[in-house]
Amino acid sequence: MNNNTLYRIDKRDWIYDKQKLKLPKTTYNEQHRAFWQSEAFELKNSCSIHGCITAITNQYPSVTFSLEDRKDILVMATERGFSSEWGWYMASAVKCVADYCRINKGIDLKYYRVNWKHFRKLTKLGFGVVTGFKIRDNFGKDRFDDGELNGSGGIYGDTKYGHLISLWSVGLSKWYQRLVYVDNYANKHRLNETKINHRHLAKLVADDVLFSNGYIYSLK
Repeated sequence: MNNNTLYRIDKRDWIYDKQKLKLPKTTYNEQHRAFWQSEAFELKNSCSIHGCITAITNQYPSVTFSLEDRKDILVMATERGFSSEWGWYMASAVKCVADYCRINKGIDLKYYRVNWKHFRKLTKLGFGVVTGFKIRDNFGKDRFDDGELNGSGGIYGDTKYGHLISLWSVGLSKWYQRLVYVDNYANKHRLNETKINHRHLAKLVADDVLFSNGYIYSLK
C-alpha cells in the first residue's frame, strides 16, 4: 500500500459535542497552505502527518513546517510506530503532530474527535477537519471526472488503501461556501483541492469511502 493511513480512533480522546471552542485565527480559505508529502523520499508514505500539519498551519499561520520540520516529525512518528513500508494510523498521527508542536513550535493544541455529521458545521467555523478516505476502485474516476466526489465515477469497488487529508469550507463569503478536501500533493496534480457537495457526505460514509470520524485542533 502507498501513502496509506488506516482508520483508527482512540476511545480516550475528547469528543466534540457542540462545546464552545476557541475559533481558529485563520482558515485555509485565507492561507491556502498545502504540501507535497513525497518531497523527500522518506516522507513518501506520510499522508497521516501531512493531513495534520495542513490543518494546523492554515488555522495558526505563525506555525510553519519546513521540510526539515517534517522530517523531524517523521522521526518522532517512527519512534511511535510509523512504518515506512505502509504508513500509520489517523489517531496516532493527530497526537504526534500536536506533541511536536507543543515541544518545538510553542503552541499547545487540544484535539477533539468529531463525527462526520459535524464536519460541515466545524469547517464553516474555520476549522480544518483531519479525516480520510478509503481509496477504492472508481474513486479516482469520480474525482477527476468533474473535480468533485459526487458519484459521477460509478459504483465504488474494492478498497485499495487509506489516505489522510484535511477538509475545509471555502468560498467568496460567509453566504457562499463549499466543502473541499485538500490533498498533500500541492503543485503536483491539478486537483489538490477536490469539491464535496455537503449533501453527498452521508452517502460517502454509507459507502465506506469517507472516514466516519475525524479530528480538529483547537487552542487550549
